[in-house]
Amino acid sequence: MEALKTLLYASIGLAKETETKVKESFDSLVAKGKRVDDTPGAHVVKGLFEAIEENKDLLHDKLTPHFEKVEELIQKLKKENHNDYTLGAKVRTLIESIGGSIELEEK
Repeated sequence: MEALKTLLYASIGLAKETETKVKESFDSLVAKGKRVDDTPGAHVVKGLFEAIEENKDLLHDKLTPHFEKVEELIQKLKKENHNDYTLGAKVRTLIESIGGSIELEEK
C-alpha cells in the first residue's frame, strides 16, 4: 500500500513539473514569435489571418445553404427513425392485444 501511495505522489509531482515546463516552453515560443515580427514567417501568418477575416462573410454565405441542407437531412432521418419506432410499437401492441407475440427485427 505504501508503494502505491509513493507512486501516486510521484505521479502528481511529475504532472506538476511537466505542466510547469510546458508552460515555460510555450511562453518562450510565443516570445520568440513576437520578436521575429519582421521575418517572412510572421508575414505569412499575418496574411493568412487577414485573408480569413476578409473572406469569412463570403465563406459563410457559400457554406450556410449546405449546412442548412445537412440539418434538414438530419431532421428528416430523425423523423423517419421515430416513425419506424412508433409503427413497430403500434404493431407489437396490436398483436399482443389479440393474444399473439411477435419478434420485430431491429434495423
